[in-house]
Amino acid sequence: MGDDGQKVYEPRAGWRRRVIVALGIFCALLLIFHRPLLLSLGHRIALHYAAKENLKLDFRIEGSVFTNLTVRNLHAVATGPSDVESIDVELARANYGLLAPMRHGLNSIRNLEVRSARIVLNPAEATLRPRPPNPKKKIDLPDFFPERLHVTDATIIVRNKPHDFVMEHVDLDLDPRNPGELKIDKLQLVGGQTWLKISAQTSYANRNLILRDVVLANDERIRVLSVDASNIAARKLAINFDYSVGGGNLSGSLALREAQTSLETDVHLRAENVPAGIINKYAALPEDWISGQIERLDVDLRGLLSSPRTWSGTIAAQVRDFKQEATSFDRGVFQVSAQNGVATLQTADIVQGENKFQVRGSAELPAEVKQLGTRPANFEIAATAPDLKRLTAGMPEKLSGSAQVNGKVDIVNGKLEANFNVTGDSLGFTDETIGKLSAAIKATKILAADTRPGSATPATTGRPWFADLNSNVSFEASKLRFRDYTIDSVTGTLTGVNDALKIEQLDIGRKENRLAITGRYNLPEDLRKLMSQPAQLNVSLSANELGDYWAAESPDKVSGPLQLTGQLESKAGLVNGQ
Repeated sequence: MGDDGQKVYEPRAGWRRRVIVALGIFCALLLIFHRPLLLSLGHRIALHYAAKENLKLDFRIEGSVFTNLTVRNLHAVATGPSDVESIDVELARANYGLLAPMRHGLNSIRNLEVRSARIVLNPAEATLRPRPPNPKKKIDLPDFFPERLHVTDATIIVRNKPHDFVMEHVDLDLDPRNPGELKIDKLQLVGGQTWLKISAQTSYANRNLILRDVVLANDERIRVLSVDASNIAARKLAINFDYSVGGGNLSGSLALREAQTSLETDVHLRAENVPAGIINKYAALPEDWISGQIERLDVDLRGLLSSPRTWSGTIAAQVRDFKQEATSFDRGVFQVSAQNGVATLQTADIVQGENKFQVRGSAELPAEVKQLGTRPANFEIAATAPDLKRLTAGMPEKLSGSAQVNGKVDIVNGKLEANFNVTGDSLGFTDETIGKLSAAIKATKILAADTRPGSATPATTGRPWFADLNSNVSFEASKLRFRDYTIDSVTGTLTGVNDALKIEQLDIGRKENRLAITGRYNLPEDLRKLMSQPAQLNVSLSANELGDYWAAESPDKVSGPLQLTGQLESKAGLVNGQ
């Protein structure tokens, strides 16, 4: 208060002036000492985070920090569990606008130069194979697209079994104003396919990378590959390619945009007369895993990558001379469409000589990729196989004769229900024949947890394959012969609940003789242990003439009447009985 009792106010300009002076002094000191201080701080931060990843790091850092940065003689080696095995870089130099990396990240780099780099990665979690996206992780587009890039003698190796991914001695020049060049001494994919001495012309105007005429082999080249990152700031990326192989052509376009936690995709593919073996190269499969010819492929599909429910479009394919291990066919025609959360298999026709197979049906598309195959679906299957010998040509034990199969598969609330009717004529292996066979097969199986609100369907993760499996098989067969033994008829009923398989009835008749068998058997988790599983059989034989079970010409025939009852039990491959 003043002498007259009135308030006295401090001038506002006073404290403002002091703040401005303090900031000015701070900025002046920062400009004078920022370089050594910030470089030292950056060095310490890099060492700290490298140690957290079990890496021992050594390097020298230079530059003004605000507009450019240079790293020399960088060496990193793993000191414990780490996805990085080693990193060696002679020089890495980046130029950028003032404070631009803080605002725009790596995409703000104007000029990046890398010399003599070797990076070896060793992912510990899993091998390099295509996998569905993890819905719990956000999918981000790469944003490392500098305005100009110059790479000299760079090598990247990713450890993998049975083959590493290798890209050795890469030289790359991307200049927005002038044509550049790409050179790769060696490129090896994880499937083992290798290309040597790859070269291509490049252009890079407005961050749109275009490679032209990339010769991979005599009959294989990439005519054009475009990676357009001109809109990467808006989280958009576009890829176009034109690829010729084996006298055929594959072209396509892919538009990607970050949406929610996934990628919104728009895919278009066209293929004509392309060897099916290219799938092996780009899906990390052995070189001869799949063979055949893709006569035509048309794909038009859009939607969120990790949410099948949003997918819409069509896929149509024509394939001939297909072979994958024991599976082969002469021609296949397939057509699938997706719309409004439903996928419809309009056509799946396979022809193998005289054998024909048809599948039709539809399935509700789930919200997440991992739920594929668990949502409501129905499929009808019909097969006519007058030449089983041709059908089983790739199997160790070939089957002759003819057969027909008709059935239906339904999936409701994560539960599969299958019903099939099978008939066969003149069926036979090397030493066994069946004149006629008819069978009815019914089975139910819980596939996965139903995640919808209020569902009581249990989860199945980590459970054996036969968990929640219920089955019923009834069959009749006539005119059977097994080596020197002959049988007029066999009728039987088998039921299964989880791993317990029960022989409810097995009646074997030959003229006036009857053999009845009941019993049980436990299915193994590992199917290679089928013969060592516990089993029990109850046998009852009433034979007026035992010799009727042998063919007339058999030298080992035993004749005479026989009444027999007994039990046989098998445990760990040992059989006991009475």
